[in-house]
Amino acid sequence: MLRKNNRPTQFEQAAADEFITRMVAGESIRVICTDAHMPSHNTIWEWQNGKMGAPSSWKDDYARGRWAQADAFANDTVAIADSIDDTAHNAAVAAMNDLPEGASEVEKRRTYFFAKKRSIEGAKLMIAARQWAAARMNPQRWGDRVTLEHVGDNDRPIQIDLSQLSTEQLEWLQVLQKQLKSPAEQIPATVEVTATPQIVESVDVGAGNQ
Repeated sequence: MLRKNNRPTQFEQAAADEFITRMVAGESIRVICTDAHMPSHNTIWEWQNGKMGAPSSWKDDYARGRWAQADAFANDTVAIADSIDDTAHNAAVAAMNDLPEGASEVEKRRTYFFAKKRSIEGAKLMIAARQWAAARMNPQRWGDRVTLEHVGDNDRPIQIDLSQLSTEQLEWLQVLQKQLKSPAEQIPATVEVTATPQIVESVDVGAGNQ
C-alpha cells in the first residue's frame, strides 16, 4: 500500500469506492480530494489513465459516477429553488436583527429587502452553476439541445440536431438564411431550444427575413 502524507497514491479499491460513492451523492471532486485520507486530484487523474495499479474497469466506474453526479447536481437545483423563499427570509431577518438598537423602521425594511435580494441572487447563481456543471458532465441528458425542423416531401418534417454541427457549419447556415431574399424562398423552419428538460422555447428562425 503506497501512500503519501496518508493519501493513497497506488490504487486502493476502498478509497476508489468511497470516492465514487461521494461523487454520486453530489460532492464535487475538489471537495472530496481535500480530505486528508482521500487521493489527490492528480492521483485520480493517474487512476483514470490506468496508472498506479488502477484496473481498466475503474475508468468506466468513474464515468458512470460523473453521470450520476450530474443527476445529483440537477436535483440540487430543484431543492435550492424549493427552499429559497424560507432561506432568503431567514437571512433577511438575521441581517435585520444585526442592526443597532434604535434603527428606524425604514432602515429595517431596507435591510430586510436588500438582504433577501442578495440571498435570492446567490441562489440563482448556485442553480446556474449546477446546471452548467450537469450539462458538461452528461450533455446527452442535461445539455442544451438545438434542432432545426423544416418540411420535406409529403409534408413530413425533417429534423436536424444542430448541437452535432461544427461552428463552421452553423455559421454557414446563418449565412444561407440571410441570403434568402423573399418569403417564398424561405424554408419554413423552427428552432427548438431546450435549456433544461423542463424548459422549452420555440423560435421562428425565418421571421427575421419577412
